[in-house]
Amino acid sequence: MKLFIPMEVVYREYDSRLFVATEAASRGLKVIFGHKSTVFDQALLQGGEDSIWFGRGSINRKLVKRGVKLICHDEESGITFEDYATYYNLRIGLEEMPMARRFFCWGPDDYKFLKLRHGKNDLFNEKRFAMTGSPRAALWGKVGSDFYKDEILNIRKSYGDYILFVSNLGYANSILGKGVVNYLKRLGNWQNINGMVEEAMERETRLMNFYVKCAAGLAKKFNINVILRPHLVENASKWQLALRGSKNVYVVAKGSLSPWIHASQCIIHNSCTSGIEAACIDKPAIALGEKQQDLEAFGASYSNSMSLAAIGESQLYNIFGKLDTLWPKYKEERINMLNRKLFNYGGLKSIRGMVSELIQLESDTNKNVIKVSQIEMVRSTLKRIGRYLASAVPTLTPQMRLERQKRPQINLEKLNADLVKSSNILGLKAHIKAVQLQKNLFLIQREIN
Repeated sequence: MKLFIPMEVVYREYDSRLFVATEAASRGLKVIFGHKSTVFDQALLQGGEDSIWFGRGSINRKLVKRGVKLICHDEESGITFEDYATYYNLRIGLEEMPMARRFFCWGPDDYKFLKLRHGKNDLFNEKRFAMTGSPRAALWGKVGSDFYKDEILNIRKSYGDYILFVSNLGYANSILGKGVVNYLKRLGNWQNINGMVEEAMERETRLMNFYVKCAAGLAKKFNINVILRPHLVENASKWQLALRGSKNVYVVAKGSLSPWIHASQCIIHNSCTSGIEAACIDKPAIALGEKQQDLEAFGASYSNSMSLAAIGESQLYNIFGKLDTLWPKYKEERINMLNRKLFNYGGLKSIRGMVSELIQLESDTNKNVIKVSQIEMVRSTLKRIGRYLASAVPTLTPQMRLERQKRPQINLEKLNADLVKSSNILGLKAHIKAVQLQKNLFLIQREIN
């Protein structure tokens, strides 16, 4: 059986989906792994009743018609929202869930909501929901500290003790600039988010100036390094410009966020998943706002609730100075909050559970299969050539820069080194290896001696 694992945002999805690929390959599945566009081409041309598409939240009808079994795990998750219903109404594509064979849930919150909303639908009975937990959250604990061990050591060697300032200002500081509004309009959900975006623009512009002041102030007052980590959709150069001349403050925009959280002394964020990840590994986290409403915007405040809240610059300094006593006080409360949103976090059960569910789908067939036409094969080839040529030229537009930030090149040598690490952590005896099919597209499978 073939398993197609696409990645939309490589820095966020690569590590967790690599573990799924490793476990699946060890059980005999042939895994097609890479950038979403290249994996989709392969699924369209080679996929059929013997194939599974490991998607996100939305459904591709072309693959359904080919007989490919679609399963979903929503990487966006909604775990930063106090109420999952708020997230569900904002998230494009979730209403098409009845076309999926399985939907893997992060934890009790999304599982209960989705089962209640869709569970009685004849097309999507409650067996289609599986509360496995998320492979992303599997890395929020010892699994992650083992996997990122070398990176954590190198980061600490380079920066010593540091505060990690995680920015999440993707509207006001978008790499698309003013074009972010037109980009969002094309996504098809503008009527639901129009007012929110306008409010976010104003709030984030104010917060960016406030964060610059706080980052520089922390570094000076406590004589400690501060790493400012922009979100991948942000314009990192604006941060670099704003913080130029600030001693011991560095802007780092590349790579996975997780090892930077592990290596830090504490993190500072606002309504970011990083606050939940930090709580999972018991890393002190401060939710920072200039005003109280900054920590309550749009219902995405759950991660702030399990962090130490700081309103204003002076309160931030006061809390940071007392972290050793303040952070342990609320540990039990944090664990209860985590258990509401996450299942099987910090361990390997979510990965093994997902793959077991996938294997059960092998006998589930679709009678109404439509074969790929010669014209579609030619179109797919032309698109692949176009993407290859586009990747070889400089980034000429903000849209191209955004695409490259979301999907950097995947190196075969690194991929195979990471497969060795994930195999060791999973305790596998089988040798799992990747071969490159084309740029950013790989076949991962178990080697047979």
